[in-house]
Amino acid sequence: MPARVKKGKGGGTFSATISSPKDVSSVSLRLKTWDSEGASFTETVIDAIAVKDRRPGGPGHGGPGHAG
Repeated sequence: MPARVKKGKGGGTFSATISSPKDVSSVSLRLKTWDSEGASFTETVIDAIAVKDRRPGGPGHGGPGHAG
């Protein structure tokens, strides 16, 4: 289920932790905004955000070809 943020005055921040299911190789973030009239729409999609490879010997685990 998508995260929902209550509409408020001024700026703000939102953070979330994404736990990907097994064998998922990419994650997408989508931002949708509307003006106060609901007329203006903006969508930004960011793909492949820091998905960790949890396999033994994968990146960051000191496997072949990887420092660490």
